[in-house]
Amino acid sequence: LPHDIRHFITKKLVPTVLQTINSTISVRPLQKPIVLKKKPVCFDVVIPNQVRNAKIKADLVVFLTTKREKHNRTIASSTAVSSIPTLAGNLHIIMSKAFTFLKTAAGIININPFKLSTDPTRFNKLVKTLTHEFMHVLGFSRKLFKHFVNPETGKHLNHADTIK
Repeated sequence: LPHDIRHFITKKLVPTVLQTINSTISVRPLQKPIVLKKKPVCFDVVIPNQVRNAKIKADLVVFLTTKREKHNRTIASSTAVSSIPTLAGNLHIIMSKAFTFLKTAAGIININPFKLSTDPTRFNKLVKTLTHEFMHVLGFSRKLFKHFVNPETGKHLNHADTIK
């Protein structure tokens, strides 16, 4: 990518998307660092050596790519690539009564470079699209709703409780 486009993504677009997400939702912080034990390549994305098997102090690792999409009308796409077991509810409860469930640890978001524009009139559309894709990485997807767990009870939520 040209330097100006790379700068636009890293210094304007992504920070705006993260600000939007942080002002909308919050997550329970992980108690341990994330360790990605994936192969060097995941969904055609080369995972940098310095990230693999490193202890990353974060709640989520997202790899951002800019590859042409199969359908040229697609602005961006995403996928969760790694989940980790975590404890639900109060971490001080007795371990035998703790509930475990999966939380996304890493994901990939791809931006179609042919749909990327620094035009200020298109900026809000890009922010909305990338925010939407981040939410998919976090697990907000119709296919995953059946796996949602109430962190207070450890019981799976029914469809009516996840979609309102």
